[in-house]
Parts: sequence; structure tokens; C-alpha cells
Amino acid sequence: CFSFCFNTTRITLDLLLEVIYRTNATLLISAIVEAIVFTKREAQVISLLKNGKSTKQIALQLEITTRSVEVHLTHIYAKLNVCCRTEAVVKLIRLYEK
Repeated sequence: CFSFCFNTTRITLDLLLEVIYRTNATLLISAIVEAIVFTKREAQVISLLKNGKSTKQIALQLEITTRSVEVHLTHIYAKLNVCCRTEAVVKLIRLYEK
């Protein structure tokens, strides 16, 4: 069962979807989107990604391998529910503009 904490209350995904469905909770949806949690390293990769850096440039700047950058990007894509770099950047810009 997938669940997460929201204001220290554990909520199952089924309950959350039911609340969204019954209340058309746009604000709740926004809060959940903003609650995506990135690791410190993912946040560093995101910062460079948003600035148009390539995988190799990100690796050089963070002093990690390109494979490590690719793994971080895979995790970032999964958390954002996107499949490519361009889609991730667009979604990140929209999230951080709020």
C-alpha cells in the first residue's frame, strides 16, 4: 500500500484520490505536486539541468560520473512522472514559478 505523510498524518493513496475526487481539491493537488521531495544531489542536478547543462557538463561540475548523473536523472524523471529531459525541464520551470 502506497502512503505518505501530509501534515504528520499518514494518508493512503486511495484515500487521497477519494478526497480529490469528492472535493475537486485543486489546492490539495497543488500541495501534493509541490511536495515532491528531491535529494540534495538531485536538487543540484536539477539546478544545472534547468540551466541547460548536458549530462557531461553536470558530471564535471558535480565531480561525479556521467552514469551517476543518468541515475539521478532517472530518479528525477520518475518523481516528476516524465520521460525525457525536455519534459522534465518544462515541468520543473512550471513548479518553481509558483
